[in-house]
Amino acid sequence: MFSETQDLPDLPPHLIPETNGLVGQALRVIQGIPACVWVVNEHTEAIAVVVSQYRPSRLWTDAGLNASTTGVGFDLSTTTFTPPATRKTLAPAAPAPKQSIATFPLWTRRDGFGVITVFVGATQTLYIENDRIPIGATTYFRNEPDLHIQEYGSD
Repeated sequence: MFSETQDLPDLPPHLIPETNGLVGQALRVIQGIPACVWVVNEHTEAIAVVVSQYRPSRLWTDAGLNASTTGVGFDLSTTTFTPPATRKTLAPAAPAPKQSIATFPLWTRRDGFGVITVFVGATQTLYIENDRIPIGATTYFRNEPDLHIQEYGSD
């Protein structure tokens, strides 16, 4: 607990921003956090889960140097592309506990999280859309509006 002389944190622990970019990626590599997430279906119906990267990636495609009598110019061209998303169907938890768990790669550690979408039942009804999931975390789907997330390294 905090005493009266201690400073209280500005944000709760789950709202403290993580380091993004190359520095954050390097920290996650040093900490040994894998570039994937696990999803566990604890519901009585099969679910389809899609995990993807948060935003498109940028690729450097061209560079050029222009010279004229009035000056010099440097051109850079980039293009954006959407990295692949992974879609898997997880069986209900009761009859097949091993088939109700899946691993989803995130392809990069840069953002520190991925985006998860869950479809429920045989008709693939959208249940949860675009929730953020921290890299290396295990997510438990229990047919509730919020996913239960256990971060990497926590008990």
